[in-house]
Amino acid sequence: PTVERLLVGVLTPPLRLLGRVIPRQSPPSPNRIETGFERFFESIEQLATDRRRVAAALVFSAGGLGLQAGAMWVTFLALGTHISPTVPLFVIPVGSIASTLPTPGGLGAVEAAHLGLLTGVTAAPVAVVGAAIVIHRLGGFLLTNTLGGGALVLLRVQERTDVK
Repeated sequence: PTVERLLVGVLTPPLRLLGRVIPRQSPPSPNRIETGFERFFESIEQLATDRRRVAAALVFSAGGLGLQAGAMWVTFLALGTHISPTVPLFVIPVGSIASTLPTPGGLGAVEAAHLGLLTGVTAAPVAVVGAAIVIHRLGGFLLTNTLGGGALVLLRVQERTDVK
């Protein structure tokens, strides 16, 4: 069987159960789930055939990580503690793996991972590490959600004006 069919077979039962538990949400049909996976894999295949897009995605991804790492490093400096600029380059992607845990936006899991990693690889006091994580994560959430929400509103307004 194809990957899509395997995923549909594995994910349909729990998604349908979840759909029954969540009020006012109808459970997705296997066809809808399969269509979603097909679109996802088509997008990946399309991206993979265009080397320029792959290169651009890698550059933007690395740039985003660099900006996040720089922000975390500056947060520590603002709190009067110096850490190596390379530490956030390690901590942020490894800690982000915790966002796969089922918490809203990875909240709690990512912070706990960052706390463990940063206290393990730096000499910074736990209180400073905790404060830096809260400042960094809140700043990141506020900035990205504000910009992302604004972009979404603009796209929705543009869609409505294009339809008319």
